[in-house]
Order: sequence, then C-alpha cells, then structure tokens
Amino acid sequence: MAPYPQRLDNFSLCLAAAPAGSSSETPRASITAPAVLRHYNTWTQKGQPEVNWNEHVVGLYLFDERAGGIVHNHARPGVDLFIPATYTVLDKIFLEPFWNEFNMSWGYWEGILKNIAGFVPLGFCFCAYFALVRKTKRAGLVTVVLGFAVSLTIEVIQGFLPTRDSGTTDLITNTLGTWIGVVLFNAAGAQWEARWRWAQRRQN
Repeated sequence: MAPYPQRLDNFSLCLAAAPAGSSSETPRASITAPAVLRHYNTWTQKGQPEVNWNEHVVGLYLFDERAGGIVHNHARPGVDLFIPATYTVLDKIFLEPFWNEFNMSWGYWEGILKNIAGFVPLGFCFCAYFALVRKTKRAGLVTVVLGFAVSLTIEVIQGFLPTRDSGTTDLITNTLGTWIGVVLFNAAGAQWEARWRWAQRRQN
C-alpha cells in the first residue's frame, strides 16, 4: 500500500444522496482530514480503522469474510454488500491496440518478458514435432502460425473474463516467443547436423 500523506490541509470528504432522476445532492455526512488520517493509521497498524461512532458512520466494510458472497457492514444498522455469482465488466476492451497498452512501468516490461519466455518452449517443441515426426514442409512457418492461433484463442477467451485483459501486446509477444523457439530449434538442429557430419568424416 502506498504511504499516505502525513498532513492533509483543507480537506473533507462529503457523502451525499439524491432522489432518482434528481441532479441535486444533499450532503448527509462528512469526514475531516484528521479523521481520514487516523483511520488510515489505525487500519494499517491494527488491521481495522479505529472508528468514533459519533462521526455518524453508515458503512464499515472490512472485507474480512474470506469466503462467501456477502460483505458485512460492521456499522449497525447498516446495509450488507452482496457479491453476485457472475458479473459483466462494462465497456471491456476487446483486443486493445498495443500502442494504447504501452507504458514504461516495470510491470509492463516484466509481462512482455514472461509472455516471450512462456511461448519459446511451445515454438521449440512444436517445430521439432512438425519437422522430425510429421515431416512437414516449412515446419517453422507452421509453428509460428500455430503459436499465433493459440495466443489469439487465449486473448479472445480473456475478452470474456472479468479479471483478465484482452490485448494485442500479448498477441505480438507470444508470437515472438514462438518464433524464437523455432530459431533455437533450427540452430540446435544445424549444430547437431554439423557434429554428426564431423563424426562421420572422422570414421571414414
């Protein structure tokens, strides 16, 4: 959790409610900056905020149930939160363009490296299978197309999963990893063939 600022000036949080269809909001309660800081400190140090019930607390959700579909409101009387068994993320992006996904964070580059490394074995093994077992012409090209198809299938499925993102960056990096696997197999094959020919010449 990021450190909370130790000083807050001229700050207050207002909670409001308005009838359906109305644009006006009537403040119902407010919380001051010192109270916010006190809640933060006690929550991070003791596991839950130290609440002054004279502050008109209407909701206190600790999310400490660990299981089930109900988040209990520890402020009584209060309304519990019900977690639906299934839900849909509104406006979820399907196959987001890579230029929109790009950023300079370490997590972004770490994900790219993992995607590439994860598909290298696929490229190596399937290229070996197509070249040595199936005797497929252009085994490398077939393997790269297969890696692209597998990655595309994954990204399409993730487009329907609320907790996953669907983007073209993964599509590109997974295909790149497959191609690297093909290159490594071809390099290993060429090295093995050169050694075999050298051994044959020595025997002759």
